[in-house]
Amino acid sequence: MKNLLTIVKKDLKGYFDQPTGYILIVIFAAISSYLFFFVSGFNDTSEASVRELFNLLPWLLGIFIPASTMRLIAEEQRDGTLEILLTHPIKSWVVLFSKFIVGMLFVSIAILSTIGIPVALQTIEGINELKWNLDEGAVLSQYIGSFFLAGVFVSVGLWTSSLTQNQIISFVLGIFFTAILLLIGLDIVTDPIPDRFAGLLQDLSPITHFQSISRGILDFGDIIYFIALTSTFLSATFLSIRKKSLNSKSPNYRNLQLGVTGMIILSILTAWFSNSIGGRLDLTESRLYSMHPSTKTIISDLDDLLIINLFSSKDPPTEIITTTRDVRDFLNDLAQTSNSKVKIVHKFPEPPKEDDDNSRNQEAKDLREASMAGIPVQQFNVRSQGEILIKNGYLGISMTYGNKREIIPFIETIDGFEYRITSLIEKMTKSNMKTIGFLTGHGEKSINTDYQFLASLLNQQYNIINIDLEKTPADINNIDILIIPGPNTIIPDDTSKKINDFIVNGGKVMFFIDRIDINKEQLIAIPNRNSYHEFLSDYGVIIDDNILFDIISNENLSFIDQSGERILQPYPYWMRVSSIDTNITGKNQSVLIPWGSSVAFDLYKADKFNMIPLLQTTKYAAVDFNYQNNPDISPYAQALQIKETDMISNNVGIALTNKEKTQEFPNDFRIVVIGDSDWLSNETVQLANENLTVALNIIDWLAQEEALLQIRNKVILDRTLLFKDSTNRNLIQYSNIIGMPLIFIIIGFIRYIRRRSNILRSN
Repeated sequence: MKNLLTIVKKDLKGYFDQPTGYILIVIFAAISSYLFFFVSGFNDTSEASVRELFNLLPWLLGIFIPASTMRLIAEEQRDGTLEILLTHPIKSWVVLFSKFIVGMLFVSIAILSTIGIPVALQTIEGINELKWNLDEGAVLSQYIGSFFLAGVFVSVGLWTSSLTQNQIISFVLGIFFTAILLLIGLDIVTDPIPDRFAGLLQDLSPITHFQSISRGILDFGDIIYFIALTSTFLSATFLSIRKKSLNSKSPNYRNLQLGVTGMIILSILTAWFSNSIGGRLDLTESRLYSMHPSTKTIISDLDDLLIINLFSSKDPPTEIITTTRDVRDFLNDLAQTSNSKVKIVHKFPEPPKEDDDNSRNQEAKDLREASMAGIPVQQFNVRSQGEILIKNGYLGISMTYGNKREIIPFIETIDGFEYRITSLIEKMTKSNMKTIGFLTGHGEKSINTDYQFLASLLNQQYNIINIDLEKTPADINNIDILIIPGPNTIIPDDTSKKINDFIVNGGKVMFFIDRIDINKEQLIAIPNRNSYHEFLSDYGVIIDDNILFDIISNENLSFIDQSGERILQPYPYWMRVSSIDTNITGKNQSVLIPWGSSVAFDLYKADKFNMIPLLQTTKYAAVDFNYQNNPDISPYAQALQIKETDMISNNVGIALTNKEKTQEFPNDFRIVVIGDSDWLSNETVQLANENLTVALNIIDWLAQEEALLQIRNKVILDRTLLFKDSTNRNLIQYSNIIGMPLIFIIIGFIRYIRRRSNILRSN
């Protein structure tokens, strides 16, 4: 141990006694920060996430590490000090591990030089004003994964350094072999190769395993892969070092060759098939990739056997290899925790092989079952020898419970997959699904035309009907939730009485109130005289006659400028607002509200009702009360020229419940009011799919489906940062691009002055 520490101290000191070490770290830190802020798309998304940094990191390390490790053994060979080390009573493995530790320490310092980026992102105000902007668990996983990846590249660098006395040759060889490892995981390399071999190549690439860890998952199979691949190159390096002190024709060297070769083969096989090793540690904040306790409860309550048929390609196209693996892992976990109540059946609907009768019969059967179950084949573009070919693949699910069946035709992503599975299980196990009624007949938006995306999701869990209380008043007795989506003509008193009676009897109602009508072609706002806001005044809810806008937190939309060119620019009247009560809306989801009005509470009614803010603008929002005199709501509207002192946060969505049962309200009711009906329109949700998630959460709360609401909350949170101006953004960017490298330059200069002073004293 003493010898090992001595070598480590000597070599590490060698890095920092020369300018080379500082130059390498300064270049690495500057380039990493520059690529993250100006190349990865950060300026477009303003997202509090460093995942894009770690997507770039393997390629940066692929150049930086060979440059850092090229001298570790090559220099010792050139100077003849390696033979001196090996002739001393120092074991070869001590020399090897000391060099590896030195390389890892130096590279780790370089990786940690990027820590200023996540620290800086924590200092910026987020749209949801989170205590911490970043998902700290995911960041921790990303850095841990970087150290494992660095271990592989350092071992490659040591091996190439042991092959030659020339550092430049070592550097070139290091880049060459790390590039091979990285490139074999790319689609451009694997597309022309048969999928069976393409999958094996991808499993051997660090890119594949690092992508999983960069999401925030420490998969034990990935960790074992990195350890196995590192040991492979360290074994090769050990053989190269021992060759310097042994006769290549001696029995000892031959035995060593056989042993190291066996070790290398074992390590490669372990790395290759590490994906079959189960177990993972989910470090993400919402435990995105771990099974929720509510899912386990729903599964444990099953009275019959649930059969899940997974239709997947035996050799999936490269685009869905990772998703296929994640789906299989989740389903296996589901079966293991179900106490034999869930059975997973794997089906491989591939075209049968002509030379295998058994395979032909089984695959033909699976193919027929996929077709009968409604699982369609998916087509993927594959490049092969300069041509684009069509590759077929399957990744769908058919679930059977008793005499009921549900399907997921194709699984595009693992995100949200647990909710889809659980909600369909709930749908199959429930004897009676709850019914949602959409009020019609008063100019409301239609669930069939305006809210098609919302309808497709609600149909998975609820019965959806349109009700016209003038024509069929009894329909209100057959629903569990009533949604009133933006009326703009008079609602008769008889209908209002029926709605009020529904609430008094414990009904659940969601109101979308438009105080403003929008001419979308001319971008002009006019008052909506029949918005139905008066009905809510008896419940202490006030929807103001105004239109809100937000100077900082808004959406970029396409407009035609004064020169006739179509450009993308911020539109303050389409606001990005934050969710306040996450028990109802879900965890920290931002929502896109187009042309919304403020929703307030009548404090004189506070003794009767629980008044809960749901959706709230940022503090950079303002109120346009003067729209009737100046109805222009274009991006160039005069109202947008406002002082910061006139900005204030406003509610655009609230929830209401009765505090206690009284003679007036003998049953518990639930009301939600949103000051906008366009927030769930087809046009809006295509820009902001998270609106649908929040809406489904609210509806689940109205329906008292808290278990499903909790599962759906396992989503990637919106962590958009708010930059007041370019100065604020530039400070964050250049403090990392220039500031962190400057710190290392100053440290290097201080060490240089001290070393020079010590030399002068000694003389």
